[in-house]
Amino acid sequence: MTVEELIHEVEKAGATLHPEPPDLVVRPAGVLTADLKDRLREHKPDILRRLEMEQSRRILEAEDIRIALWITETDAGAKVTDRLILGADEARLAGAEGALVFTPADMFAYIELDPHSRELMRNFMNQFPGAQWKWTDRK
Repeated sequence: MTVEELIHEVEKAGATLHPEPPDLVVRPAGVLTADLKDRLREHKPDILRRLEMEQSRRILEAEDIRIALWITETDAGAKVTDRLILGADEARLAGAEGALVFTPADMFAYIELDPHSRELMRNFMNQFPGAQWKWTDRK
């Protein structure tokens, strides 16, 4: 069972999960079965990681913060330069300078991809700078 499936099961039971490291808080706690509580304990580190990442993504989106990456090939391999970008205007400028600009949703999705899919995403972003992605949950 994936972390997403566990979170969905908690939501179906009428509860919500809140990361308060090192604790994982369930509200209301009384609606969960003993089996579901055991599975939450078993996967607690992964669930906390997922919830904290989602929380971070929401904060970055609210502030319209993005990350721009300039990737250049050198004799020693790829050189990556990064910069925080604030707002759409800075994002357009960075894109015009050859950067790959990642929104918070892009960043969140990127780290979940396998290496081959990451490469495909980077190639697509290079071919279609400024393209808007629509990420959906895989539930």
